[in-house]
Amino acid sequence: MIQDWEPQIDKELRRSAGSRMLSEWAKKADCWEVIQKLSPQFPNPLPPEISTPQSTPITTHDSLMPEGEKTLDENIDPDELVCIVRPLFSDGAECERDAEFTRLASQIGLENPNSHTRAEIDSVLRSAVQRGILESSGDVIQLTTRSIADYSRDHLKVQFLASLPQSDWIERDDAIRAFARWMGFRRTGSAIDETTRSLINGLLRDDRLESMRSRIRKRVPVETGTDSRTVSSAVTDAPDDAPQATLELIS
Repeated sequence: MIQDWEPQIDKELRRSAGSRMLSEWAKKADCWEVIQKLSPQFPNPLPPEISTPQSTPITTHDSLMPEGEKTLDENIDPDELVCIVRPLFSDGAECERDAEFTRLASQIGLENPNSHTRAEIDSVLRSAVQRGILESSGDVIQLTTRSIADYSRDHLKVQFLASLPQSDWIERDDAIRAFARWMGFRRTGSAIDETTRSLINGLLRDDRLESMRSRIRKRVPVETGTDSRTVSSAVTDAPDDAPQATLELIS
């Protein structure tokens, strides 16, 4: 199947890149959206690894637990669980917390979660509320908004900083993808990409981020005796949507 698909994808990748550098175009969210529109044919029969009638649930430690009790795999990325939350509430309706807890447990393959796992799933829902994915009123919860454009800029800035590593450098494109998942979006479409790049520019201007070529990180406290205003004063007059190259030169 891969041998059949590879030439089709390669051809579309080169066609859509146009005069752009292929390796750079392939990293863009717009490129991914183009590739997703392809409709390569599936072989018949399907390969064994994808021929199961139902998708494989997220791995649990069932074999280690007593009959009827299940727990989450400790290796599951918490942001993967948050990405499951958003589609569950996509209709925007108000839902009882207990009912959605049961639906979320079912989505990750836990029909009979134990008390520890219930606490873990509840923590996922709390994280979704804290990040602004869900809003809660008593025992009722619902989706805050379907679009990243509906969030306030200040809220997004705070959440973007929270999604970054504590002090390590990270590639901008990787940070954008991680932020999308942090906010419960599986795909990093053009709207999320553009919004997040604008946020990065604004946070650089605010002196809450620092940059080094294509990488960024949270602003590291400056040692005593160093003028911490050097970068921030240089970018004060740069708008949030200033060209990236301008901010690179400034920083």
